[in-house]
Amino acid sequence: MNELFSYSTLKVGLSKSTRTLNISFKKGCPCITLENLFELESILAWATNRVEIKSILISSENEFFSEGIDKERLSNMSAKKLAKMSKKLQTIVHAMYHLPQTIVMDLAQGSFDFASELALGADIRVSSEDSSIAFNHNRVGLVPSSGGIGFLSVIVGQAMARNWTLTGKKISNSQLLMSGFISEQYTEKTRQECIEALLQSIAHCAPVQRIQTKLGLLEHARLEFERATKYERSVSEAAMVSEDWKENDNEFMGAKSMSQSVKLSIVKDAENKSKEPPLN
Repeated sequence: MNELFSYSTLKVGLSKSTRTLNISFKKGCPCITLENLFELESILAWATNRVEIKSILISSENEFFSEGIDKERLSNMSAKKLAKMSKKLQTIVHAMYHLPQTIVMDLAQGSFDFASELALGADIRVSSEDSSIAFNHNRVGLVPSSGGIGFLSVIVGQAMARNWTLTGKKISNSQLLMSGFISEQYTEKTRQECIEALLQSIAHCAPVQRIQTKLGLLEHARLEFERATKYERSVSEAAMVSEDWKENDNEFMGAKSMSQSVKLSIVKDAENKSKEPPLN
């Protein structure tokens, strides 16, 4: 594999045999950060016009694909930074749907919260047979806002999406496969064989027809994606009033207190707007 570019959190290379762009999170980068989101966005932007590249494989050098948001730093994060991360992640997920390449994501031993949302941008997802995958945002005081409500519902259906996001529990292998969220699972011995077979299959597809098929699939769900994206953003902003992600001991704000806080924030916002100078 020929290595390309020099990133702090990502290793990037090309496999000539399958014309695959390999992107992997480096060893020691177990969480989703603004830095690796910016780097991932950069390499995906580079790939936009490289139609000679047939597939993109996103994986990790760590056994666990990604822990998602860094829980140790979460309590010190501002609402502004979280909103910035969420918006950047949402942009990347959207971008993956529009890329001409077929995107395969190897979730290995698993993914949580933000990382599970990142996986929604892939066309094909694979994982280990003993993977731990969860959309557990609510358990750390967050709301899925980068596809975890809208995109997930389109991919696996409303019933599955409700179950996974409202409980935050580990998703069973049977549900992962039955829903189509995971296409194939492998053992440690069959991992390379499984992924290589997928990439070879993609490489043997007629390029124009493969790209047109992906565009057709996107168009089929485009209106639902656009509607869900706007709604996710408003839900996320409303939930941030509680600042529950700052609670290390999970002493989350009660629903009644949340209602009062939202009212106060609306009044405060109205007061601020009334103080703004008139537009000329």
